[in-house]
Amino acid sequence: MGIERINPSTQVTPISPSERAQPALPSALPVPATAADWEKKIGPPYIDDVSDEAKTESATRLQKQAECQTCKNRKYKDGSDDPSVSFQTPTKISPQNAARAVAGHEREHVVHEQADAKREGREVVSQSVTIHTSVCPDCGRVYVSGGTTRTSTREKSDAPEPIEQNQEQELSRGE
Repeated sequence: MGIERINPSTQVTPISPSERAQPALPSALPVPATAADWEKKIGPPYIDDVSDEAKTESATRLQKQAECQTCKNRKYKDGSDDPSVSFQTPTKISPQNAARAVAGHEREHVVHEQADAKREGREVVSQSVTIHTSVCPDCGRVYVSGGTTRTSTREKSDAPEPIEQNQEQELSRGE
């Protein structure tokens, strides 16, 4: 059977749900009537399989994460030789705000590198920012542990790019 093409001038009429073909249910498959029947067939629900020890351990781990002093007191400091960016002195940042703060700090490096290149008569070839993560040894939570900005520059060439020359030629022909 292929694709049926519909003529745009053909009128479509809706049908009621009772007119639709109802799929026949196979009578060979018995449906368990009660939860006990299901349990006999597939076993007990997962939640009942968890021991009290495991539940306690899970609750303790969550409480430990909430109270982790290592995460609470973590400080960030810039390791570059750029004195005009933030975090020159160790600064405490909450775990919830660390990603935003580190990304903003790395953005400062991007802007400063672009300005330095322009001032030196160079052009930026590429820039990349990498945000690093680590796992807290005390509570096991993943946290933002820092960032790296990489910038590649080259000397500006006085000759325009070939594409730019072609565009200029096309523009001058139209005059």
